[in-house]
Amino acid sequence: MRASLPILLFAVLAGGWLLWVSREPAPPDSGSRAQPVAQPDRAPLPIRDALFEEAKTLRPETAERIRKELQAGARDPRRRAVLMAWLWHQGGPGAVLERTEHLLWFIRNEPAPGFLDWPPAWFGEGELDPGRMEEILKAWRDAVRGRPYDPRVAWVAAKWFQRHDERYAAEFLQASLRAQPDFAPAADALAEWCVRQIARAGASAGEARRLLETTLNPEIQKRAARRFHLLAESEENDPARRRAWRKEAVQCFTRAREIQPHLREDDVFGAADRGMEAPGQAPYSSPELHAILNAGRLRLKRLSVDAFPELPPAIAATLRQMGCTIPQADELPAWPRPNNVIRGRFYDAERESWAVLCSVQDTVRLLVFRDASDTKPETLQGGLESNWMQTTGPDSAGFSWAITVADEAKIRLYHTQYGGPPLPPLDHDGIDSHFLEKASVVLYHHRGKWLRLQGAD
Repeated sequence: MRASLPILLFAVLAGGWLLWVSREPAPPDSGSRAQPVAQPDRAPLPIRDALFEEAKTLRPETAERIRKELQAGARDPRRRAVLMAWLWHQGGPGAVLERTEHLLWFIRNEPAPGFLDWPPAWFGEGELDPGRMEEILKAWRDAVRGRPYDPRVAWVAAKWFQRHDERYAAEFLQASLRAQPDFAPAADALAEWCVRQIARAGASAGEARRLLETTLNPEIQKRAARRFHLLAESEENDPARRRAWRKEAVQCFTRAREIQPHLREDDVFGAADRGMEAPGQAPYSSPELHAILNAGRLRLKRLSVDAFPELPPAIAATLRQMGCTIPQADELPAWPRPNNVIRGRFYDAERESWAVLCSVQDTVRLLVFRDASDTKPETLQGGLESNWMQTTGPDSAGFSWAITVADEAKIRLYHTQYGGPPLPPLDHDGIDSHFLEKASVVLYHHRGKWLRLQGAD
């Protein structure tokens, strides 16, 4: 027994040592506080979806508390949206009545956000009586008039009426484009509405056709042309309808090219599976900037033809017949006024010609008259007026397209300073087309074509 005691003691000590060295390593010291187990990141829901989910579990007493807060004058749009969504989940005539009041509040106070374009703001057939619809229509019209620089207001109104009474959708789509003529969502929706009405041959087909025949907005015409083209492609078994839709597509394309003379067929008909916006065009991501640009465009000074008594009678009469006014460049205080009507020898060394910027229906074109008796001018450049707007200060914007005469000396100076393509023989004037504070291009007539020569860089 005595002899075995040291052996037993050794075995106990050895076993303890083995247990100690085989233990799991201790976590790093973190102030003696256990660290939470890391959870995988979960992307937060968009605010509208998050509020919609919150409303599903909202307790009635919480909904009542929010209701009382709003009745007491609280103006929190998110809490109102939660209550609106809760009422939508609840259903019933009382919920419809209360949701309508919240809808009207949003239209009158916050008409641009997404809380007017989601299920709680939508109503089923028969849920809104004619009196309520009239009240909502008036509220939308007031909202659009009160925000003339924001195309989103009329755009949201158009989408709401597309669900509830399509008769008014076109009215608000056109209002959206009056606020901003190149607002792509409204241009696309209005073109789609026109093509759909014409294809259906319904009660609004005549209105849709008149709109396409009279609007000068190339964004509407290009989109309508593409939709008619796609419609023609779908008529594989009906050659007559296929020809009819192709004819409509060509007519819309031709109207667009009257404003944008360099428009190519592939720019429109080759865009069947891509957007119509130019490559690199920024999305509508800065409402504040667009509001400044839109306000500047609506304040753009346009002079009547009578402000230019030097114009030959035939040219003046043609401009009046076309409905032209002359937009005034206002980027530089020292720029001559009035401006954008020039004379020079733009076709050859013998004839005096005239060039004019003509503004009609929010579009602007550079027209060139060959001589004093010309009544069929050429269009060299053109587009929406908004294409030539830029900021001139923190809260201001101005029209920045101007034209001047480029004589031989100026053309050679530009070429010497900035390079560019080889010059043709120079024996008459060119037209210096400026985007002020950016660059210019010289348009020069040579052998029946207008060349684009190096301008100011």
